[in-house]
Amino acid sequence: MRYFNLNSNNLTGSLPESIRELSSLEELHLRRNSMIGVIRESHFRNPSHLQILRPNGGNHFSMKLNSDWNPPFQLIGMLDISYCNVGPNFPKWIITQTNISELDLSNAGISGSLRHNFGDLLPTGLETIVLSTDQIHGKTPNLSTTRLIHVYLSTDRFAGAEPLFPPTLQVVDLSHNMFSEPLSSICASSFGAHSSLNKLSGKLPSSLGNLVGIFVLRLHENNFSRELPSLENCTDLQMVDLGDNNLSGIEIEFGRNLEGMRSIDMSSNYLVGEISESIASMTELKSLNLSRNHLTGKLPEDFGNMKNLESLDLSRNYFIPASFSRFNIS
Repeated sequence: MRYFNLNSNNLTGSLPESIRELSSLEELHLRRNSMIGVIRESHFRNPSHLQILRPNGGNHFSMKLNSDWNPPFQLIGMLDISYCNVGPNFPKWIITQTNISELDLSNAGISGSLRHNFGDLLPTGLETIVLSTDQIHGKTPNLSTTRLIHVYLSTDRFAGAEPLFPPTLQVVDLSHNMFSEPLSSICASSFGAHSSLNKLSGKLPSSLGNLVGIFVLRLHENNFSRELPSLENCTDLQMVDLGDNNLSGIEIEFGRNLEGMRSIDMSSNYLVGEISESIASMTELKSLNLSRNHLTGKLPEDFGNMKNLESLDLSRNYFIPASFSRFNIS
């Protein structure tokens, strides 16, 4: 037997060790069941041809494997063992899997810190790594030597400076951590940046406006202050979330070269002045939240022409009431 798929069968109990007798097994799928128990090295003693392993998704396995275990197989593609307890240390056997391109270890019971040269140990073809919702703490390792495209490190306990990233990076999620130093390498590439709910502070670097390929900028609930750098060169930008910071003393200038924007949240800051007329050119905008600022004056003449707008929050500002008559409410 080469292909064994038991997905969605309401299975309970543990994985029988007799699975090791399937010496020709290439794919094992166990997702969307309610299985429990311990997975040990003895389960994989003979399946040297195993390429795809899917034990997660509703199951609650623990993987108790020796730190020096060298699997007899080479997995390919995605290795998803999220919600399997593989901790507390990062499983060293994964480093031997040189053909995987995606690795998901979210909610896998990993704690402690990662070695600084962690990036050098990862498979060279790895493009996506997910270590979210674990208890990993300390500084984030140097990832600049990898070829990672997507990095998800949210809801951990990383602290200190933001990590060094490779030029291949497109998406990074560092939200819900304890980063505290100013942004650095996050402005060295073009990607979707999520770094909300940290303790980042200081002025947003002007190099942020050089991320010509960025499509999501989410730095919600930090302590950024002073001016917002120009984003007019970020022509692929679709979402900006800078809510709950301390941005102040600026006039909003949106719209120029940003016609593809879908969502803007700059609520709970100290923004002043009027909303620029150019915002009406953002015809794809669906959500705009500028509440809890110090904005004044009239709303732009063409504000009511943004036909795709589904959510608008301008509460707790100082707009001239008469300007709201420009909205055609039907």
